[in-house]
Amino acid sequence: MSNWRYLLFDMKYFSIIAELSEVGDPEITETINTSGSAKVSIPFGPAFGFVDQTVYGFSYVDLKMPRAGLAIEKDGTLDFAGPINLQTANFDTGILDLNANGIYEIMKRRVPTTSHHFIPASASVPYVPAAYVGIGWDQAWIAKLYIDMMQQQDGGYLNIVNDFQTTGIFRTHQSFVTDLKTFYDIIGDRAGLINGFDFKFTPRWKDGIRNQEIEWIFEIFYPPEGRETGLLFELGSNVDFGSLQSNGSEIVFGSYSVMENSGNSANIGFDEDAAARAADYRLEWVDRDHTDVKDVNTADLYALIARLRRSKQSDIPSIVAPIALADEFIIGDQVRIKASWGLVQLDSMFRIMNFTLKPKEGTVSINVAPIVTASGVG
Repeated sequence: MSNWRYLLFDMKYFSIIAELSEVGDPEITETINTSGSAKVSIPFGPAFGFVDQTVYGFSYVDLKMPRAGLAIEKDGTLDFAGPINLQTANFDTGILDLNANGIYEIMKRRVPTTSHHFIPASASVPYVPAAYVGIGWDQAWIAKLYIDMMQQQDGGYLNIVNDFQTTGIFRTHQSFVTDLKTFYDIIGDRAGLINGFDFKFTPRWKDGIRNQEIEWIFEIFYPPEGRETGLLFELGSNVDFGSLQSNGSEIVFGSYSVMENSGNSANIGFDEDAAARAADYRLEWVDRDHTDVKDVNTADLYALIARLRRSKQSDIPSIVAPIALADEFIIGDQVRIKASWGLVQLDSMFRIMNFTLKPKEGTVSINVAPIVTASGVG
């Protein structure tokens, strides 16, 4: 049986304020390339000592946002840590719900204040390793520069450890202050390209000393298709399905990606599978999520990604399993999923996109997605 702890901490100094007791309905959700979340419930009435701090060791002042943070520890290792962004006081039950997001969520409210042009000529120390000065920018170094830049802003430090990592994929990229894109969007866009990368911000105890200071390490995973685990999730064997949804509402064989406007006309990237269109019929998609793109080759990549993700119907099971199964995978892993139940016949490879741990229920809910590569949907 695992030992779980629930901690309130200070987001400015990253120090522990108190351990939460009488926690109800805890959940931790980890999601690929995004913030993740967690929630707990605690009693909040004056009868529980919150006025004078004699019972819990903290008061309502310590729950003031944006300073309040929630951390969850499993067997001495931090499983989650991030700012509390939503609190709901339920007066009929006397329960206070605390909802938190991972540290990456803060980057939605941070905007660069300098422009950058990532070309070989601009590759210089300390932003790239010395051996690559004047040669080029690995996409991981571009992400590192943005995170370093964000932490160097006035009041911007987030205790993120951001070491050099390498993917072997070099990029050119240009961003202007006037784009007004957040650090969250910039890093997500860099990761989301074909041959991009997966990433996460992993919390840990600084210097391995429990109960003192929390920090996060920025980790990049390449290639972005995840580990081939060999794991088999089979309906009725080691997992159950809550449902299986087959969706054909977004199938397309051609895709446009709208670039940054030039005068009164927009530049456009395009990609299509003419053979698939001929076999069925014409279906198209317009990607308007990357209108800051200035290079048509990048726009073509976004058009390709949009088409690949919608190249056939999606068959997505919702999976519930014993919580111990979560020890066998990490976010982004590839797994094989099988089901044979009347009209439902499934045997395909998927990626684990997010999962939710429910320690008190002893279950893990797993959400998956088809694997998208440059050659298509797996």
